[in-house]
Amino acid sequence: MLSPRAKSAIVPILSGLLAGVAMAPVGVGQAPVVAATEQAPAIQQASDITLDLLQRVMQGTPFRVRQVRRFLQPDDTMVGVIEDLTCNGDPTQPRFDIDFISVEGTAPSPQATGQWSATYATNGSLLHEHGGFRVRDLRAARIHYSMNHFGRSMRGGQPVWWVVIAPNSRDKASWVLALDEQSALPVYQAQIDPRGRLLGEIDVRQLSLTTSPQASWWTPVLAVSRFSTAEAARVAMTAPQARGVGSGLLVPAIDQVMPEYSLYLAQVTADPANGQQTMVLGYTDGIDEFFVLQSPGVADPFAGLPVGTARPTTKASGPIRSDREMAIARYEDSSLRVYLFQRNSVMVRIAGNGSLVRLNDVALRIAQQAVTGV
Repeated sequence: MLSPRAKSAIVPILSGLLAGVAMAPVGVGQAPVVAATEQAPAIQQASDITLDLLQRVMQGTPFRVRQVRRFLQPDDTMVGVIEDLTCNGDPTQPRFDIDFISVEGTAPSPQATGQWSATYATNGSLLHEHGGFRVRDLRAARIHYSMNHFGRSMRGGQPVWWVVIAPNSRDKASWVLALDEQSALPVYQAQIDPRGRLLGEIDVRQLSLTTSPQASWWTPVLAVSRFSTAEAARVAMTAPQARGVGSGLLVPAIDQVMPEYSLYLAQVTADPANGQQTMVLGYTDGIDEFFVLQSPGVADPFAGLPVGTARPTTKASGPIRSDREMAIARYEDSSLRVYLFQRNSVMVRIAGNGSLVRLNDVALRIAQQAVTGV
């Protein structure tokens, strides 16, 4: 259930959303949702809405949408990007295509359009697979999150059901979702931090539950190989620095810091331009996620810093003792946390949502592991 603090922050936001979308005429804010099906609605009562349903429909429904993706910028202002997204709805072999259309509220310029189009071509998977709500591990999501129902309303002339997916931990974001009654697909999603601040949202303007044949699907710029375990990904690295004991690549001891998170993604990416490999490990509590990336053979960005610039410590394990001083660079804002350090010719990066304060402890624990080996 929502904690009193979380409820006091989220309910006014949700009330405003409900009031706004209920009164908004078609063409102002929302376009009609087009449901090309004669099947019975996926949602007929609140009890139909479960995490199981959300995972099933988001993986197994072919659809095409035009939507606005709004990002929170470092200055706490929002920028909205209009995009087209198509998904094949095949959970065994998921494919998608995502295209930049325009920036909300601005006149298009060739230079800006080219830059945004390049961003989408390079980072399409990041935006689609990691830029919104998703049930990544159903068993874990049931344990670590609760669902709160807020009823039915009209949005753009179509019925939707509102729910809030709230974490049991107080240092994670909640999700406000409006679900299309016919398909149960989210047609609005907002990520809210523990203080009630809007971190980002996806606002679907048009939804079609049929998709025309795709000439092509989005393909990654980097070569990607996926593995069932972190150790298998580590062994598969072909860079010389990745072979043998003491190569510097780690299988992080995440369970010692955040036991509710477990590995759900293990892959190795390779840049075809220069052969640079990166081991990417993704961890989730069922919905939230963070990543540990390790790139061997990368130049040390801290090489010019004076000795003793920084020493990582952790309350749980005491000071980290090593044969030399070590620096951890960090970037933290309301929507993003990134930690970076270099050890044994391996660049290590830890990245996750800004509200996840304990990610700092993860970075310190991995740094300790890099120094001590345990």
